Amino acid sequence: MQIIIEFTNVVLNSAATCDEISCSVREGDLLNWNESRILLPHIFFMAAIGLHPIHSGKIIFKGDDITHKSPEYCRRVGISYVPQGFNLFPDMTVSENLELGGIFLPRSGNKKLSGTKLNELFDLFPQIYDRLNLKCGHLSGGEQRMVSLMQGLLNDPSLLLLDAPTTGLASKVKYEFYDKLAQLASNGTSIIVSETN
Repeated sequence: MQIIIEFTNVVLNSAATCDEISCSVREGDLLNWNESRILLPHIFFMAAIGLHPIHSGKIIFKGDDITHKSPEYCRRVGISYVPQGFNLFPDMTVSENLELGGIFLPRSGNKKLSGTKLNELFDLFPQIYDRLNLKCGHLSGGEQRMVSLMQGLLNDPSLLLLDAPTTGLASKVKYEFYDKLAQLASNGTSIIVSETN
């Protein structure tokens, strides 16, 4: 399997206590990063998508040095980040939130999201299709996480970074969520999940 992303001697800041991180993720890997220091994975993800500078080291994505690239560049080449928490607009419908999540995707003269891509996502999350016209504030916590994950998958990423996606969810919903992630990984998407529990 091809290496998707490689972190080589990455130091996130100049503090003497900051860890040096080296690791690589291959195509289709599903890695769960359990970390007691809550901010470390968050800042690490921010560095991977160009939102946080690193003190030293390199981040290589599919052979391309992205250490100092912009967030737009990182998204365009196939890295998607789903932040912790409920990052949806509660007074907007599921459909509107998905459209908003795809606003920066390249389009071929078409202002709407690709029906094909949405159909693929509804195959993965069929219960969300029935809630397209429902305001996100009326969804359960698990359903809101699924919509957030769908937003992260709109650009068909090679690498998906999920920051504490199951925090506050019931155990049954967590297992269902991880089943979906396993499906994505089996189709070739590399996934790093940070969890604090």
